[in-house]
Amino acid sequence: MWRLTLTARRLPALSQRGERFSAATCRLLFSTVQDEHADSNIIREGQAKILLQGNDVFYNKAQVTNRDLSIAVLQTFIEKRHNELLCKEKARRSKIDPNLITEEEDAFSSPGFLAVPKKPQKVDASSIAAKPLRILEATAASGLRAIRYALEVEGIESVVALDIDKVAVEACKKNIKLNGGLALSKVHAELGDARKFMLNHEGEFDVVDIDPYGSAAIFLDSAVQCVSDGGLLMCTSTDMAVLCGHHGEVCFSRYGSYSFNGEHCHEMAVRILLSSIQSHANTYKRVIVPVLSVSIDFYVRVFVRIYTSPLSVKESASKLSYVYLCNGCRSFHLQRVGQVCQKGNSVFYTAGGGPPVSTECKECGGQWKMGGPIWSESMHDAGWVSTILKDLEKSKSKFPAFDKLHCLLTAVSEVKLHAVKVDKSNRKTIGSIILQKEPLLQANFARRSQRERKVGSKRFLPNPEANWGPKPRAGRKIKVVENKMSRQDLKESL
Repeated sequence: MWRLTLTARRLPALSQRGERFSAATCRLLFSTVQDEHADSNIIREGQAKILLQGNDVFYNKAQVTNRDLSIAVLQTFIEKRHNELLCKEKARRSKIDPNLITEEEDAFSSPGFLAVPKKPQKVDASSIAAKPLRILEATAASGLRAIRYALEVEGIESVVALDIDKVAVEACKKNIKLNGGLALSKVHAELGDARKFMLNHEGEFDVVDIDPYGSAAIFLDSAVQCVSDGGLLMCTSTDMAVLCGHHGEVCFSRYGSYSFNGEHCHEMAVRILLSSIQSHANTYKRVIVPVLSVSIDFYVRVFVRIYTSPLSVKESASKLSYVYLCNGCRSFHLQRVGQVCQKGNSVFYTAGGGPPVSTECKECGGQWKMGGPIWSESMHDAGWVSTILKDLEKSKSKFPAFDKLHCLLTAVSEVKLHAVKVDKSNRKTIGSIILQKEPLLQANFARRSQRERKVGSKRFLPNPEANWGPKPRAGRKIKVVENKMSRQDLKESL
């Protein structure tokens, strides 16, 4: 696309004289200027829009679910954080500091005087200004995610869109400018290595978002230091072949855990990533609290809060487990790395006991493989998931991938928190005696879908488009394959 620009000074005079423009005059008066957006496609997602030119900057439409989920979790984090600050302020105002009592107040509070009880101060939520968030997107690429944060989430002070690629940073600056004043005031594009940047800004960001092309392993050590106390770390890893057990030795070198390939490989991938983040955080006397952890399409995405607590670090080993997997029937057992013991009022920490299995599988006689360690505590916070789901339903139009996101969170909300532990049950109970008898009634295990119909939500949606998955790395030329007719076909068509 091209546009014609008329020389501003000549146009009024010529129009007043009513002169006609000849071809030569037009060449003098008009200059052809290429539109700066001519070779670019404008991609719109949510309230943001970006310019996309070829494959110079990485963009994957399939990760719209990832971005929508991040916005939903971020909104819930802001609400939870504000409530926490409000509770801390109430607790602070309810305490009386003896050093702040004056001599007159001290005299009246002596036994000879009756102290006048003070009225408790009420803390108004509006009187406590919400602390605005600082967000770091460590691998910004086009900056779409950072721009959506600034435009769609309230309570954000600034978003740093960081990338190591100069082309990506320049594209990000153009996209920020394209989205107007609000994006310009909040989003700042910067060039640099994410690992060095996070180490130089220790504890300065309330939210750190890591969504690299491939593994997130090299960013974890600096990321757990960059997040403020009580902050939120959002992390994506797309190396599912490694995390799901196809290359267990590579998984051990990246995440410090050996992976299996099996029916539960996607959940194990999530738990391996959580275990790795916990291990890096423990080095700096910090711990993680997962609020939501999911496996979507071709990647895993976890949302964890980071807290500084040397005492809680001592319990970290009890939250990790090794996995024994049978080669035959694929049954598995967990062995805790450590355990917390209590004797009276004393609490002490010891190594985990085991192994929990014999030399052969009692079900099929198969051999065992041992993997891990993995995160063996809860991957989700039920309260968070419920809040996110409710907020999501209130603003359907805000999320382009609402249907898939709603299905995902609904499935997460239905996960059982406490499974039955047969080894812990009392076998002398009436129930155990009843279970030992052979049932006479033939059970019908056909699936009933009345509950799903009542809820009105699907559980697993098919992909909306073909080739809905990973994209080539930015900078690679995309070959366009054209259908060429042979000479014989051409003759027949003529």
